[in-house]
Amino acid sequence: MKKAVTLIEFIVAIGIFSIVIVIIMSSFSMAIKAQKRVISIQNIQDNAKFILDFMTKETRMSIIDNVTDGISNSLRMTRSSDKTSVVYTFDKGGLTRNNVIMNSSDISVTGSFYISGVVDNDNAQPRVTITMKLKGLGGQTEEEIEINTQATLCQRFLDF
Repeated sequence: MKKAVTLIEFIVAIGIFSIVIVIIMSSFSMAIKAQKRVISIQNIQDNAKFILDFMTKETRMSIIDNVTDGISNSLRMTRSSDKTSVVYTFDKGGLTRNNVIMNSSDISVTGSFYISGVVDNDNAQPRVTITMKLKGLGGQTEEEIEINTQATLCQRFLDF
């Protein structure tokens, strides 16, 4: 006598197989979302590092020209090497240097400059604190990461 597979056994086997496939697919989907999140974080960190490294080098080798101390959305300075004027401005979700945007198009950058020591009566070395909020502009939730960063820089040339 031949043994055959009953309909109930076949339905149970298909059900177990379906559950296993759903678990595998959801794990795969979660891995893809995690990878997109990591790529977005890396992109934001790369932008922040580029901006801060560039500004750090230029600020240290320049003379800060802002007229008053305090919080501002722009930083004016004169490069000591060739006496050219440089203006950094936070504007419309980006950071510009002499009206050329510095950040990637898929990153929004907002922030401010806190300038101190440019007023001659305080006998302090001019310095600037840069605060930035960088946000990914990806279309999906896992790509919309926000990173806050802050750096304090001072010029290397004594002005007193």
